[in-house]
Formats: sequence, C-alpha cells, structure tokens
Amino acid sequence: MHAEVETAALALPAAELVIQWGDHRVYKVAGKLFAIQSAPGTPWAISLKVTPESFTLLTEAGLARQAPYLARGGWVQIDAGHGMPVAEVTARLEASYRLVRAGLPRKVDAALG
Repeated sequence: MHAEVETAALALPAAELVIQWGDHRVYKVAGKLFAIQSAPGTPWAISLKVTPESFTLLTEAGLARQAPYLARGGWVQIDAGHGMPVAEVTARLEASYRLVRAGLPRKVDAALG
C-alpha cells in the first residue's frame, strides 16, 4: 500500500514528500503536514488529519486509532490491520490535504495555484 498512497499524495497540487523521523514518508503542502506514512519495509500505517466527526467515527468503530503525538490536533492513525480498502485510505488522504490546505493563509494558498 506504500506505493499507492505515495502516488495519490504526490498527485495533489503542490504536495511534496520529505523523508523525516527515520525513514517515515511525510507529505506536506506549503510546509504543513497532511499525512505521515510508515517507512517502507515496516508494517504499513498512515497518520492523517480528520474532522472531529471522522475522528470520533473512525476511533470508536476501530477503523483507526488516535495518532501518536498528533491526536490533540485531530489526527488518526490507520494501520494495515484495520482492513481499510486502498480507495478509502486515498479518499481520506485527499480529505486530510484539503483540511490542511484550507487552514493556510489566503496568500500562501493562492500562490500554490
């Protein structure tokens, strides 16, 4: 699932990949995180920003857990064991991107195109 998620993340406008915190794949827009994917060769997991409603829904249904160090900011972690289909993961990745991008200052967002 690493490759599918990376392809989807980098297809988003102005998205960039940074290798950080060991070999984690960190996806950013205008320097702001919108996803953190586990390092290749390790059990797959991704952390994403979600709405408060999605946070409650996903964590209570057992589809995700609170993301380490980021839960207070409305982030969840989806692990391979949760069984979420790739299409849903990529849809949630895109939603995370939109949430983060919506929080950018207008000038920064406009400069991204």
